[in-house]
Amino acid sequence: KKFKLAIWTNASAENVKRDLSNLDLTRFSYILGGEDTGMKKPCGDGILFVCKELGAKPTEAIYVGDAVVDVRAAKEAGCISVIICRSKLLEAFFKEEKPDYMVNDLSELVSLITILK
Repeated sequence: KKFKLAIWTNASAENVKRDLSNLDLTRFSYILGGEDTGMKKPCGDGILFVCKELGAKPTEAIYVGDAVVDVRAAKEAGCISVIICRSKLLEAFFKEEKPDYMVNDLSELVSLITILK
């Protein structure tokens, strides 16, 4: 199954493009910053906007983040929430938000998405 990829961040899209310049960003259909949408997490409206633009239902979407606001935005939008927890110190905070899934790194994320598809 082919996935449509997008980035929605509270940071500026230009910062994201700069910070991820070593990646092939052409694989992403959208790279949106808070200044592009006027919406910021934890509001889920940015996720809903991207879903609509990509022709996907929120229930078909997986939102991956690394902060509490990401889990809250995903839940508000009605999509699957995945948190990348790179620190044991943050694990308790993330668990309180009840993400659908928690992974420790990108390799675990790839395995999870393979299962979910």
